[in-house]
Amino acid sequence: MKIYAIKPQFSLRNLNTCSSVSNTSVSYVTNQLNNDESFSLPSFHSLGQSLTFKGAEPGSNVKNVLKKIEETKNAIKALEGSSGITKSPEVIEAYQKIADLEYWESTKDKTYEYARDEAEKARVANKRWYGSYGVNAYNKKMNELYYSLNNKYTLNRFDEEQYRTIITLYERQVSVDDKSRAAQIQTLKEKLVELEANIDFASLYDEVNKTVNHTGGMEERIAGYADVKDEITRTFVNPLKASMKDPSVHVPPAVMLYGALGCGKTTFLEAIGEQLKDCVKVVDLSNKLDPDVKSFISQLNNHFVAAQKYYRDTGKRTIFLINEAEQYFCMKKEDIGDSGMFLNESDLQKLEEYGSTTSTTANVNNFKSTFDYVSKIPTDPDSKGCASTVFITTNYPHLIHRDLLIRDGKYGKMLNIAVKPAADDNLRAVIKHYLKLYSDLLETIKMLSTKSNYADLIKSLPYISNKGKDVLISKVKNGTIVNMHIDPTGSEFRNFDQFIKGNNPSLVRGAYSNARIQNIADKAFAEYLENPTIPFETHFCNVKNRRGVDINSKSYRYFNDIYNMVENPEMFRKDFSTIKESVQEMVQAYLDGELREDELKKLKLVKKDITEKYENLKAKTEKTSVEKKALEQYEEFLDSINELDI
Repeated sequence: MKIYAIKPQFSLRNLNTCSSVSNTSVSYVTNQLNNDESFSLPSFHSLGQSLTFKGAEPGSNVKNVLKKIEETKNAIKALEGSSGITKSPEVIEAYQKIADLEYWESTKDKTYEYARDEAEKARVANKRWYGSYGVNAYNKKMNELYYSLNNKYTLNRFDEEQYRTIITLYERQVSVDDKSRAAQIQTLKEKLVELEANIDFASLYDEVNKTVNHTGGMEERIAGYADVKDEITRTFVNPLKASMKDPSVHVPPAVMLYGALGCGKTTFLEAIGEQLKDCVKVVDLSNKLDPDVKSFISQLNNHFVAAQKYYRDTGKRTIFLINEAEQYFCMKKEDIGDSGMFLNESDLQKLEEYGSTTSTTANVNNFKSTFDYVSKIPTDPDSKGCASTVFITTNYPHLIHRDLLIRDGKYGKMLNIAVKPAADDNLRAVIKHYLKLYSDLLETIKMLSTKSNYADLIKSLPYISNKGKDVLISKVKNGTIVNMHIDPTGSEFRNFDQFIKGNNPSLVRGAYSNARIQNIADKAFAEYLENPTIPFETHFCNVKNRRGVDINSKSYRYFNDIYNMVENPEMFRKDFSTIKESVQEMVQAYLDGELREDELKKLKLVKKDITEKYENLKAKTEKTSVEKKALEQYEEFLDSINELDI
């Protein structure tokens, strides 16, 4: 029951005797129960409000339910021990005035007799009955012991009526509130039973959230990729943590995560930030920096100054995150030099979009100079150190200005870490990740099916089509829901090891990005719900075969070229001699019969790739100066290689 304020129209003063439950926690809980739908507790119709898949922190559902259990218990205790509505100052005054009045009425006669006796004693003590001293002493004592009290406690008729009216209104509401409080206690006890019954559900939802929302650090959030995790941990995470105790420990000034689209670079970036959020400040600058040189330099420097101050105030470092870094640090066309032979049409478009102005060059010059100081500790007021590391991601690492890739500052260089399409153990881990996700989600559905309102609950679930939900509801009705099953280990694939081997990245068939694998798993789960007579694994294989790879063989070979370029910085030199010499050495080794099998394979791939690029570029009617130079380089390569019988 909502308790309203008492506002008598006839109040002595501006009365506002607003009532409230005596305990703050009680007030909070009861208000929430009455007014706040987000507080509504299952009754599971509100599952989507009180328990959630999307956007939840690790373990947050259990934490929220436990918190509400504690709040509800405290509210019950407070209500059971409460005397009702809290007295406002006006009500307290009214009770006091009437209490004083009634006490005075009952005692004033005796008080008068006592006062008169004491006054007579005071007069005698002054020894003159008719003299002024005796009279004054008598009157003074009477005023002290009787008349002053009479004036203090006696009320005129109007005031007395007003005070008694306030008390009557208050006591009437208290009487009503006793019933209300009993009803509130009963409601809370019922909610408590529901809350305690839903701990298991909350726990299961949290388990599902670990995979659905990819929460947590690298281990919790990313399946597989032990090599990348280890490299990031070894080269960055461990040094950063060590620097918290020993500021002299070197921490890299910048890290670049690169790889094909959809392979998890952004996820890694977010996971690193999440993993280190308790010991560093994470600032996401993605899409928040203006590529214009003046704005970019100013904005970046402002962030570095803030990081410096933050370290001096807290002793904690800062991590800056920048996605799609090519828009800030792209090469200009004239800067690509002989590496232009590796560029495709998409690359040239990016150069046109991001590398056609002087701003990116200025950005590069400014950013690479930070390698000398940005990661250093600000040891004195004049220090330029910012105790910071900048993480960048890109799908075009070969377009990032070579000065950033090979620049070795006074305090280190940028680490370049590749995130490749999942293969072997990584591919197995990624697929099993989604098997477990949908296995957990299916088990959640089975638990929901035990509720009387299971139809409403199933309809509220995410990731499931309407047709799939109808199938689930039907299976709950006929009791066959228990027969649905998804094995999280992959053992129900006909031959899981062979399946993994057959879907590894390949120069012939291309590769599956992690995003494509997720897309396949999502669709397979939807189709399994719509047709559960066919095992989930069969649906997965069928969807995979229909949709195919999203990184085709050409793109995959191209990515390998890019990977080799980034891992071998000498290929970025403007003079073509290094690349030329490398091929010439392989040609001579072949002619001498000393070329290893792996080198021969590499030479064949180089020949195939250059031939393909040459023919495509030659077919263009109009060519840029870069492309014309690339044609000459292709011809030089082909002239030397075509002489070989390979």
